[in-house]
Amino acid sequence: MLQDKPLHMSEEETAAPAAPAPAGPVSAPVQRFVLMLLPGHSLLSVSGLLDTLALANRLCRAQPLSSLCITLDGAPVTSSSGLALPVAGSLRDLRRGDLLLLCGTPDIPRATLDAVTRGLRSAMRHGVRCGGLDRGAEVLAMAGLLNGKTATTHWRHQSSFAERYPQVVLARSAFVYEHDSFSCAAGTAAIDLALCFIRSLLGSELADQVADELSYTQQHRLQALTSDISPHFAHVTHPRLRRIIRAMDDNVEYPLPMQRFSELVGISQRQVERLFLRYVGLPPKRFYDELRLDRARNLLLQSEMPITEVAMATGFSSPSHFSKKFRLRFGQSPFEIRSGRIG
Repeated sequence: MLQDKPLHMSEEETAAPAAPAPAGPVSAPVQRFVLMLLPGHSLLSVSGLLDTLALANRLCRAQPLSSLCITLDGAPVTSSSGLALPVAGSLRDLRRGDLLLLCGTPDIPRATLDAVTRGLRSAMRHGVRCGGLDRGAEVLAMAGLLNGKTATTHWRHQSSFAERYPQVVLARSAFVYEHDSFSCAAGTAAIDLALCFIRSLLGSELADQVADELSYTQQHRLQALTSDISPHFAHVTHPRLRRIIRAMDDNVEYPLPMQRFSELVGISQRQVERLFLRYVGLPPKRFYDELRLDRARNLLLQSEMPITEVAMATGFSSPSHFSKKFRLRFGQSPFEIRSGRIG
């Protein structure tokens, strides 16, 4: 359960002034979600998450999930669309047990980043878990708060993210949902992430009801769970490369040899490699492996499939080989990833 009192942070830990604590919900919440808004945040991501959580409350006729928006100093900030949401406080109003999602872009002054970093580090020491919406994970990475963790960001910035923050495991997927790390790429991925929270905290039945109310079809949910790689390369305009990526995405359980992809588009394997390095930033074999491993991670986190079946479903005939590759990719074994799901 949540503590009733805000965390006690010193002036050195955050530059934000004190602000009145927001009014509490009608009944004691199971979880409080705090969205920290930075200038330039996406209203689509923010509203997608907030509306999904609010719908869960209405359907279960209680208030198990509470949410509020804050800023660094308690003053409203402008979104990417030019609108400003009302806010209920500042960083100093965080409480032990809060789940904080940072919403914004890394295009902020250094002084602001330093203040955010101090405040979030203090909050995390006091039991607040932090994640990111849209490009919020990039801000957390800049602050050094994602080292050794898995995260994702908007697909346009994934290649630069991987290059700038090698200490962070980049998941080329719509969202990441683990015990100590949660983030989503952009847009409707915030709904996917919210549904994960609802499923974990309140059960699969309610999560499915919420998805139905949102007309979030079973096909869409299955795609988000098992095939969320290709949408993040929709910006790739080269027709041959798009065709290869689609073929990789369609052949995860039974991986194709690299030669098949060059034959598919009528160019040499060397030319295929050049295309991947130019437009994706990875060799084709590594991209294919990461696609399969990211698919495996999502299945481990969002299904009850045995680990051996997950390995088979993502093209690994040997469980030991799968475990070795998985650990190299994510820094944890498949069992450790599954055991670390948010509960």
